[in-house]
Formats: sequence, structure tokens, C-alpha cells
Amino acid sequence: MVERAYTLTVRKGCYEEYKKAHDELWPEVVEILNQYNLHMIIYYQEPTLFLYQVAPSQECYDLYERSEANQRWNEYMAKLLETDEQGNIIKGHVEKAFVWGIFKEKDLLN
Repeated sequence: MVERAYTLTVRKGCYEEYKKAHDELWPEVVEILNQYNLHMIIYYQEPTLFLYQVAPSQECYDLYERSEANQRWNEYMAKLLETDEQGNIIKGHVEKAFVWGIFKEKDLLN
């Protein structure tokens, strides 16, 4: 298993649309998440989102990232999240600070 964690910043006034989009995920996004066995949870504290994902392998992440469904989803999300000058969603670095319980037993990064 491989894990990833990072932060995203919601543009001012866009959280409700962001939340609605995730409550009503496009069927093709659901399909590709299931196909590559990706699992995630996203927490929100205005204006920051903290995203944690788990996948069976780096290859699964790579295939998901390159999928047409994910590319279209990211184009949509770029309207709701902070981006760089090229229009890419900015992903903030998160350092693992503490591991306990099932996460320690299955330290996914090591």
C-alpha cells in the first residue's frame, strides 16, 4: 500500500460547490477510483482542505492521475481551488508527524 497526503486551498466562496461536487461525484470518477482501488478522506478547515489517499501501488496512482476522467475532474476543480500561474492545482506538502495504532502497524509509506 502507498499513501499520499497534501493540502489544497479552496477559492473564496467556492466551498459549497466543491462540497456538492464531491457529494455528487461523476460516475466516471467513481469508476476510475474503484478501478484503481483508491481510497481517500478529505477534511476541511476554511480555507484549507487536508487530503489523505491510499492505493495498492504507485502504479495505481499514476494510472489514475493519467486517466481522462481525472484530467477532466482536475480541470473542473481548478475553478474551485487555488492554482499556480499555469493553472495547475497547488498541492501543499504535508510531513508525517506521528503514527499510531493501525497506521503504525501498517506504516504504509515504509
